[in-house]
Amino acid sequence: MPSKVPDCPKTPVVTADTNQIRHFKIKLITPMFGGGATVGIVDTDFPIRSTAIRGHLRGWWRLVHGHSLGDKMWRREEEIFGSTEFPSPVTVSVKKLTEVRMLDAAKKGVLSVKEAYALFPAIENKLFVTEEGLEFEITVQIASEGELKRCRDAQNKRRTKAKQSILDKSIVPIEDDVTKALSAWLNFGGIGGRTRRGCGAVYCEDFKGKFPQLLARTFLGPAKDSPIEAWGSALEAYRIFRQEPRGRKHDKVLQNGNTIIVPGRSHWPEADSIRKITGCSLKPPAGTLSGEIPADIDTHDHSNPVVPSNLLPSFPKAVLGLPINFHFADCPPKGQNASVNHDPKDVKLYPMLRAKNGDMKKADRMASPVITRPLYKENKWYPAIIIFNQSLPEGMRFRLEGQNAFFDGKSFEDLAFDKVVHGSLGKIEPMRGKSNAIDALIDFLGDQNRGFKEVNR
Repeated sequence: MPSKVPDCPKTPVVTADTNQIRHFKIKLITPMFGGGATVGIVDTDFPIRSTAIRGHLRGWWRLVHGHSLGDKMWRREEEIFGSTEFPSPVTVSVKKLTEVRMLDAAKKGVLSVKEAYALFPAIENKLFVTEEGLEFEITVQIASEGELKRCRDAQNKRRTKAKQSILDKSIVPIEDDVTKALSAWLNFGGIGGRTRRGCGAVYCEDFKGKFPQLLARTFLGPAKDSPIEAWGSALEAYRIFRQEPRGRKHDKVLQNGNTIIVPGRSHWPEADSIRKITGCSLKPPAGTLSGEIPADIDTHDHSNPVVPSNLLPSFPKAVLGLPINFHFADCPPKGQNASVNHDPKDVKLYPMLRAKNGDMKKADRMASPVITRPLYKENKWYPAIIIFNQSLPEGMRFRLEGQNAFFDGKSFEDLAFDKVVHGSLGKIEPMRGKSNAIDALIDFLGDQNRGFKEVNR
């Protein structure tokens, strides 16, 4: 042991060759759906995964900055977040998690009706979700300028070997890109599944009120006392738009003989469109007459459409995100094929996009341009509905598909763009005179009795 204790070393000087390390404390403010290695399943040992966070940051970077780069977006994205052939100079690690508390989503009374609208996959599949309140810390490490140069040299080497003509020796720091992605994710995003419906929403004190520029419109409802209440209000407004108007409530006799009270048939055109395409619709039992009962509440005869038949088929809800799963309560019993006397079997509506060779190809997903979540602004929690300025690809089509769902033996039906967006669709009641369901939603939120107002973040 030395006779004299040496002085503490001075704080190291940050240089261009020093990695940047930042720490953030984060809190889960709404229940989280899934988040583990298996879709929809919570991993109580590793509920928050660093790989998932990096994936969310990549997606939000595209929305807040990448889209502005045009053809250069993919190159810049590789420089920041890596690719299958190139390691990312950004690393994320998760630590210091608090206790994971679980909720049985399917248990009666655990979730409110509003929350159930967002978490219906967990309810239908009898899954547990992570309760809000979970806290954790993430560490984000950004490579130094020297490391970035080494990465760029490796990129150029690979491009030269692949005989690619695009080479770039300049080094553009990535810290600002990462900060923009963090700001967007922590204010508008979440973790796990169903984040666009506000599930798994996150909050970080370091980024409160620091909103990035989005190509989107933001609508806020009246302030609430908690993020859960704010989330519920945003969900309820969106649920009403998507599920109403309907005919008045009435008694309905189920196939098992039980009687329940149900709302009338929807005034959105999708259900009647599927009936028309598949050739299947509920018919009244022999000897039963519908009489003067309006089509939107008649429980015995669904062959009479609620929507004007000259507007069928049409699927305006497609602009709100795809695929859409359709299930009819009056479909044939399980195991039976389509029947002209029953409502259709389960079908799904997919997006169809044009491939590089010019052919139309079925895509798995088209993300919703609508986000419903709580938003912290000016020391208050607000119900927020954020609508991205998303234009659908030119020449896009849509496919309705179902196994043994078409009475004439077909397996799918392709639909043109004008079956989703068209001036004539404004005549449909929920479309409020608009040709596009997004415009109808904006008009709906603008009603004074909704309490939502458009704001500049």
